[in-house]
Amino acid sequence: ISSYKSYNINPGTLADMEVRAIPAGEQKMEFGAYYDFLKFYDSWENLWRTGKHADVVVEFEANPSKFIFWRGLSYIEMMANELNQFYSNEFNETWNTSGGTGCQEPMSDKGVYASHTRIIENTPARVVLEWRFALHDAYYYLANYVEETGWGDWASWYYYIYPDGVAVKTQQLWSSGHLNHEWQESMAIMGPNQHPHEIIARKNTLSYIGLDGHLTTFDWQNEPPDSENVNEAAQGKNIQVVNYTGEYDPVTIVQENLAVDVYNGELTDYAVFCTWNHWPVAQQPSDGRYALYPDRTSHSSLTHIYYPVFEHCTKDESQTPYEKKIMMQGMLNLGADDLTTLARSWINPPALENAIGCSGTYDKTQRAYLIHPTESQISFTLECSDTNPLFNAALVMKNWDRYADVNVWIDNTTAEVKQGIIRDVDGTYSLNIWIEKISTEAINVEIMKNEF
Repeated sequence: ISSYKSYNINPGTLADMEVRAIPAGEQKMEFGAYYDFLKFYDSWENLWRTGKHADVVVEFEANPSKFIFWRGLSYIEMMANELNQFYSNEFNETWNTSGGTGCQEPMSDKGVYASHTRIIENTPARVVLEWRFALHDAYYYLANYVEETGWGDWASWYYYIYPDGVAVKTQQLWSSGHLNHEWQESMAIMGPNQHPHEIIARKNTLSYIGLDGHLTTFDWQNEPPDSENVNEAAQGKNIQVVNYTGEYDPVTIVQENLAVDVYNGELTDYAVFCTWNHWPVAQQPSDGRYALYPDRTSHSSLTHIYYPVFEHCTKDESQTPYEKKIMMQGMLNLGADDLTTLARSWINPPALENAIGCSGTYDKTQRAYLIHPTESQISFTLECSDTNPLFNAALVMKNWDRYADVNVWIDNTTAEVKQGIIRDVDGTYSLNIWIEKISTEAINVEIMKNEF
């Protein structure tokens, strides 16, 4: 607009223009997921016939951040902090298979033909989403395509999101080709008129934290840090923090020691961060176009994180070959000590002991204790300690009465909990319970069905 005014001989004829900004939902400040139509601008929206439930947003009560699945990003996951500064941990990606050229990934799905997000659970205790996508290039050559079956590479990622702003995602990729795929890329996402230097802090840009609390940081002042130095410092650690200029920063946690490389080979004069504008929103069939000016949506990549496979099936077995990985993430404003406690609580959770009227196990893929009650009143002990702390607790009570909620006591004191009933795929019901509590000492939990 300012450029137009400079050359317009009659400024009074300047037409109003829609502000073009990446949409971020309603700012309800209530925990839960909702479908929405996230508006960008009319001429872009007119590329699709789209109803009122095109996109998915998850908000929180005490955390101003959000999880956003928007068609402008081909439904690739995006988190937003309190300043609407956006971040993504990327997707599965492979390259040059089945006659395709370049990157085969959901980022290449400009028309959003093979990417979709849906709400599976939506209760006060937790939200579960599924994001399903195909891997193809910008001309829709499907990765590792098998002509006999018509199948290629597909992935389903499940997000288990809790009221404290933390999600665990279970990532599963099916492929009949070489399982050499990328699983993570640390990406800042910018809207028009946003520059990466405004979003990403150039001092203490990256932090890596171990379960012992040891922290190492790296700056991005005039150029990216040396990749080998960063990877060496990340060894033995589980937590990556990207320092944003807002109060809430992208946090990524993996189960076992991570390995890292740094994006430093595609720099331009535009920024000290590698930045491209072929995605998001852009419709040109391209998987690489450098940003020269902040006039359109763009993204900057900082690192790749490499972490172990959680579960797999090989070609020798009866099922379609697949790999599964798990990751914890969120936009958080926690210090190193709290992040260490959070990571320990997931990686080395407190054991469930002394169960009466039930049995139970911890499921890392959901960040939840799966409880199988045999009585209407149950109790158990969570053996919390410094090395096995509790950082809030999610309980999933299987085979539950669809109409019954519960009363909960912790160490003989009434506990305020969030709860909600969902119907499982087998037709039975489960009760989700969320307990806000941090502890390094053992706690006793009693649960009694409220029969009204």
